[in-house]
Formats: sequence, C-alpha cells, structure tokens
Amino acid sequence: MRKLIMAALLVLFSMNGVASAPEDDVFVIEAEGSYLMEAGSSEDLAKKVAYFTAKRKAAELAGRYLSRKSLIKSYELNRDEIYSLTAREIEVEISEEKRRTVVNASTYRVRVRARIQASDFIKAAIEDTKQEKKEAKESYREEMEQPVSTEIDPGRDIAKAYRLLREKKWRFAMI
Repeated sequence: MRKLIMAALLVLFSMNGVASAPEDDVFVIEAEGSYLMEAGSSEDLAKKVAYFTAKRKAAELAGRYLSRKSLIKSYELNRDEIYSLTAREIEVEISEEKRRTVVNASTYRVRVRARIQASDFIKAAIEDTKQEKKEAKESYREEMEQPVSTEIDPGRDIAKAYRLLREKKWRFAMI
C-alpha cells in the first residue's frame, strides 16, 4: 500500500511539470561551504555545518540549472525547503577540508563534489509534503514542547524553519 502511494505521488509530481531524469543523467557539481567558529564551538559542529552548507549550495546550483532546462518544477514558494531536503540526501565526496585560524577566529572550510539527479528533487518534494502533513496534525502545544534532539539534521530542521516562515507562523527557534 505504501509503495502504491509513493508511486501515485511520483506520478502526481510528474504531471505538475517535474520530469525525472534517467539514472545515468547525473550532474556533478563542486561547491564550497564554510563556518566561522565562535569561541567554544566544537570542530565537529563546524565541520558538519560547513559540510551541509556546501551540499546546500550544490543542490541550489543544480536546482537552478534543472529548472531552467525544465527537468524539474520551478519551486517558487517552497524552494528553500526543497533544496535543504535535497542537500540532506545527495551523494557527495569531500575533495578538500581545511581549518584556518587567524588570531582568535577559526574558519572551517569544506569543498565537495556532489552527484545530483533530478529524482533527488522529486524525493525531496515528496518528503516535504510528508513533513507538512505531519506538522499540520500537531497542535501548537505539541510543536512548542518538542524535546531537544541530540542528533543534528540540518536539512530537515532548516526546511521546517523555511516552511514556518513561508506560512507566516512565527516561532522562536534555536538552530
């Protein structure tokens, strides 16, 4: 039943102007992300944020290119959500990684080579729809009393923040 629903959603997105690319139609994009470490920041956190930033930039570049070529839908209202969720799932390899310290400020820089397909954006759009439906069922109280997770998932968390901003549901958030 679940596979049938996923297939139906995939067909629905295809009718809305999203075309899936063949499996061998992979785009390789290089992108760079950096994080300025504050006093007391861990190197692990800096690496994760710089890594996600690089993946997000790669997803954004690929999204712009693919939407201009009409291979994916031009996400207008929820573009940031889709790109953040796409960045969460794409395959990347780190080509360069550096930590640079000048006086008291350290910058962690990561350069990645990402392999992106149009289907990555379709999967992200499906995930975004799922998350939106799940959040619609939550009451305001349930939403505000969420426990703080020890695991950092910037793709999901940033997509939710963009969704709340788009829907003009003002919240305080600590990211």
